[in-house]
Amino acid sequence: MTDTQNDKPGTVFWVLSGFFLVFNLVGFMIYYSVVTTPPEVFAANLSPEKQAFLNAEPLWATAAYATAVTAGVVASVLLLLRRAWAFPVYVVSFVAVLIQDLDSFVLRNGVEVWGTSGLYLPAVVIIVCLTEGEGGRITGLRGLVANPDLVANPDNRQPGRAVRRYVRDRAQVNRV
Repeated sequence: MTDTQNDKPGTVFWVLSGFFLVFNLVGFMIYYSVVTTPPEVFAANLSPEKQAFLNAEPLWATAAYATAVTAGVVASVLLLLRRAWAFPVYVVSFVAVLIQDLDSFVLRNGVEVWGTSGLYLPAVVIIVCLTEGEGGRITGLRGLVANPDLVANPDNRQPGRAVRRYVRDRAQVNRV
């Protein structure tokens, strides 16, 4: 995933980060369309049970949906910019997804309204959220995110990975 010579992310990083951004932008567009669609359009295209289900969604569930998609987009942009804040923002997005799904499938039993096929998209969203979070975490662990100290002060350069490994190994040898 990285070019070990200069600690730059490889192609897999850029492809996955781009996929995460596109996925979250699509989620944001879906959220926006659901929130801004007039009730007449829902009435023409959905059964009365589905309309009642959508109209009964509590404000906190809608807020969780908005938080999930917005945090997902922001975290994806942060990941593309190689910033360490990507992981915690992905965690916020994931928690918001779980809160939204708690309302839809536990508190209001959305499976009765949408059927079992209504579980496919939320399952995919949860899997992608977990993958995004893990990708953000691994990126931070592998040192692929930009060092905020280096960005703030370019003269404060830290030694490369090979130098740190050499110093660590020499310290272990000297202890023995």
